[in-house]
Amino acid sequence: ELSQWLLELNLPTILVSHDFADVVGLADHVAIIEEGSIVQSGSKDQVLRSPASAFAAAFAGINFFPGDASPRGGLTEVHGPGGMVLLSTDTLVGPVGAVVHPWDVSLSEQRLDSSAMNCLRGPVIQVANIGSSTRVTIGSVPPIVAEVTGESVDRLRLVPNRVLYASWKAAGTRLVPRGLEEPRRDPEPA
Repeated sequence: ELSQWLLELNLPTILVSHDFADVVGLADHVAIIEEGSIVQSGSKDQVLRSPASAFAAAFAGINFFPGDASPRGGLTEVHGPGGMVLLSTDTLVGPVGAVVHPWDVSLSEQRLDSSAMNCLRGPVIQVANIGSSTRVTIGSVPPIVAEVTGESVDRLRLVPNRVLYASWKAAGTRLVPRGLEEPRRDPEPA
């Protein structure tokens, strides 16, 4: 109803929401505010593609890993929390945020011999149905969220504490420049 009403009015409108689904459905331009300051502003596609901070990524439901990037054999290697090492096809050097969309992450019972060069291992922490797909949080170091089908939930028997591998391609690791300051807090869970 609200989206139809906004279309009919055809007026500039400011809508405040704590739900990114509202933003995706209603907004053309997005400003993310953290502790009273705008931390990112742009189209919803820009925010989804390149969140500017861990807070913006969490708000959009995207994995964000802070780290330090350096070149490695035609790829970029990112060293992050807990000894994590990720590979990306992007070419940034220095402090970065590694952005991994949940729908780019594959889950498996065993480590795959595939073109997916990034892999984390850990127990299933949470399984949350979000409509036509399911978000699965893996308690790796650092934790990662994958988005899978209902069929995958059944096939992999996704229950808490089941240990799985989360894999994705280097091309699925997008890098964004990161300032020296880190977000001061994690966003509150929805």
